[in-house]
Amino acid sequence: MRSVRAECTDQILIYGEQHARTVLRDYEDHFDRHRPHQSLDQHPPDYSATLILMMAATLVVRLVVV
Repeated sequence: MRSVRAECTDQILIYGEQHARTVLRDYEDHFDRHRPHQSLDQHPPDYSATLILMMAATLVVRLVVV
C-alpha cells in the first residue's frame, strides 16, 4: 500500500473517481508486469533472458548544438 501512495497518488493530482481508477489500473499494470522485483533478481515478471527484441526501424541520432 505504501508503494502506490508514494509512487503514484502522491505524485498525481486526481480529478475524480474515474481518473483515480484509471491511474490505479495503470500503476497496477506497471507494478505487476514491468517493475523490477527483488524476488526475481531485479527483473520484471515478464522478463526473459533468452528473448531478444529486434528494432523495427533504424535508430537515427542527431547532434544538436545550441
